[in-house]
Amino acid sequence: MPGGSKKNEEKDAVNQLAVAEGTARTYLMQCGNRVVEHEDTNAFMAEVLYTLFNRKSSAEVPFSARAAEEIRKHITGEENIPISAFIMPKEMDFRRAGYSIIDGLYYANFMIPSDGYKPQVAAGWLSLLVNAGEGIDVDIFLNKEPKEKVQFQLGRQIRINRSKMKETSDTNTDFDDMDSAVRSGYYLKDGLANNQDFYYINTLITITADSQEELEWRTNEMKKLMLSQDLILKPCYFRQDLAFASVLPFNKLHKGLHELSKRNVLTTGAASCFPYVSFEMSDDNGILLCVNKYNNSLISIYGIPAVVIHGDSITVEEWSRWYTPAYVWGGWVFKQPMGITTEVSEDDFKLQRFILSLLEEDKEKKLEELLATV
Repeated sequence: MPGGSKKNEEKDAVNQLAVAEGTARTYLMQCGNRVVEHEDTNAFMAEVLYTLFNRKSSAEVPFSARAAEEIRKHITGEENIPISAFIMPKEMDFRRAGYSIIDGLYYANFMIPSDGYKPQVAAGWLSLLVNAGEGIDVDIFLNKEPKEKVQFQLGRQIRINRSKMKETSDTNTDFDDMDSAVRSGYYLKDGLANNQDFYYINTLITITADSQEELEWRTNEMKKLMLSQDLILKPCYFRQDLAFASVLPFNKLHKGLHELSKRNVLTTGAASCFPYVSFEMSDDNGILLCVNKYNNSLISIYGIPAVVIHGDSITVEEWSRWYTPAYVWGGWVFKQPMGITTEVSEDDFKLQRFILSLLEEDKEKKLEELLATV
């Protein structure tokens, strides 16, 4: 702030960060998430930065040992110990176009370009990337734009595109692009009129590996995974240093990367990007079904009456099924049998007969106990 002291500027910045932290914590808790609290936030942040810069060596040398070593080195010196001595790695090589080497670990930074998203996505679509497995990190940036400014620019752009459509023949290859742009403009305009907000979303993906060969393999597998979901993965060629700095926890995305990867979304689209969607459908005490082959997370269901069916809905084939305990205990197999078709499965008939046999055994046992007391 011009004319203010440096001490006051730092104090104001800390207060703003505290307000933002409280707001984020409240919203996360409202969404059912538990936020971990730390007694010493400064020590926690220092350890986080050290781990991010030294992913490989931090597994063997913890932050406390690194800090003690640096203090021993400078204990006889009169100058202050620079903060970089505690957190910076010994090696940071950004000379390659497609990857970098930091602390002996290979990094490749990618982004989803502006035209790399699907027009329509389902809720939790980012869980595919978030749960991609070891060595895959996803960073999401959402910037809320002023509604009044967006509405003015949107209305002007719609008028410009409509005038261009009038001058373009419907047999021209540009006509479909103009028509799509006008339709998209009206979609955004209707959304803003219905109390939605306008955002720009940016998605950066970082792939890490211990060797260049492993990095190339993970990159190819990630491209296949993205392509299967109609998403485009674009390398940050000659921008590896800018991408690495952008994904650090400073909430400062480089302007050039922002322009290349920004995509406009409304509130509903931004809500679909909620990343904390777990393969576990319950808490740690849930009923284990299997292990996810992509990231080894446990898939469990707790207290939910459901049937897990292994089959093909296109050919209407069913190969196997599993019943949750709540489905059996609640007698749902008698109330609402479930399957790919409307017909009752043979497994359902077997389960019904099994439950009835248990009930009959229970009745006979209770009758024997009653006769024994007479």
